[in-house]
Amino acid sequence: MLNLSLPRTFATIVSYFFHPILMATLIFTMLLYQFPEIVYSVKGEMRLNFIGVVFLMTFVIPLIPVLTLKKSGVIENLQVESQKERILPFIFTIIIYCLDTYVFYSTFKQDGFFVLIMILITFNMLVLSIINLWWKISIHAAGIGGVLAFYIVCSMLNALQFDLYLLLIILICSGLVLTARLELNSHTITQVIVGYAVGLCIGLSSLIYFNLL
Repeated sequence: MLNLSLPRTFATIVSYFFHPILMATLIFTMLLYQFPEIVYSVKGEMRLNFIGVVFLMTFVIPLIPVLTLKKSGVIENLQVESQKERILPFIFTIIIYCLDTYVFYSTFKQDGFFVLIMILITFNMLVLSIINLWWKISIHAAGIGGVLAFYIVCSMLNALQFDLYLLLIILICSGLVLTARLELNSHTITQVIVGYAVGLCIGLSSLIYFNLL
């Protein structure tokens, strides 16, 4: 019988590397380097600086209250495995992401897709937080599902830049993330599948925006 399990150490590394609040950085990196024709505001040498700012705004700053909660003993670890422990970190992250969205809107009004990405990432966190009040859904799965969704959307907007190998890499990473969460006993298979579906559907909903243009 085929064994699809991962070594726990590797599963832990995968969980940290694909932490949900890193997915915004991954999405914008993919957008700027794989689909640069879609965006207007950030070109050439500005791309790396912009990604650094996104990393600061969507990962480093949201991480600060999480580290504070861990140091004070409110949460056990940075993965925030407990359903109850997730509530405060989620609230802080949503507030910060709302502020990030406002900054994006103020700065990149002419690049509607930039703003739309941040809106949907924030909305994704809000939906997952509401679900978490009643049921522990996989945020990791939702994050990587969102990455796949935006790759599909970008590929539809600019088919010439579609890269089958990059799509396969994203699908492999998706499998690794979902398997890692199961291997660490952080979630049931239903929780990871539903989380992945939520991230995928919210990301794909951006197509409605382009159909209305």
